[in-house]
Amino acid sequence: MLGALRWADHHDPESYNLLAGSLSWFWASNSHYATAREFLEKVVTGSIGNRIALARAMTGYGILLSTGGDLERALDLLNRGLSLWRELKNRKEEALALEQISFALMYTSQDNEAVVEHAKEALTLAAETYDTKPPTLHLPLALVKATAIMDGFISALRGKIPDLEYDAVKFLYADYVVDNSKLKNTGFSLTYTDFRESMRELGERFARSQHDG
Repeated sequence: MLGALRWADHHDPESYNLLAGSLSWFWASNSHYATAREFLEKVVTGSIGNRIALARAMTGYGILLSTGGDLERALDLLNRGLSLWRELKNRKEEALALEQISFALMYTSQDNEAVVEHAKEALTLAAETYDTKPPTLHLPLALVKATAIMDGFISALRGKIPDLEYDAVKFLYADYVVDNSKLKNTGFSLTYTDFRESMRELGERFARSQHDG
């Protein structure tokens, strides 16, 4: 496959763009950072006429960069891909791009309202694409709690792990704050004082390891 891409790069640029764009989702879903950078960077920064190939490359590369921690570049590519899908009137791909933008915005934690709005729009478009109704059901937490208790009881009888764990449902009721003052008083210094920053650095480290590998 990689050999075919490199051959097309030198002999058939149009096929190269089409194949690289189509493979962007595969590379993103399998975290092939180094391979994606090698091939997709050339597509998204080049001048190509096939808008479908370009939209796929931008969206797929944006997803991969988002999971790798390069959120600013990821959002730029995802939004450019979204614009192309809208021009092409491809509702399914538009919904997927919106979903990924909502995830990227959530990672940046800069605009929670934008996260919700993008996610809602993605769900609505997906429902329209597959001819189903958009999700509008809001379950009371008491019902979710009761369902978790019942699921736990049935799962215990069957000797399996419940799909909805009761302990997990408890976290839906309120924020849980852990006091670490006693730990700090021992002289221990926290490396990561902010969850979001730690997740960003983790993503960047993973991206570098993939690139170096």
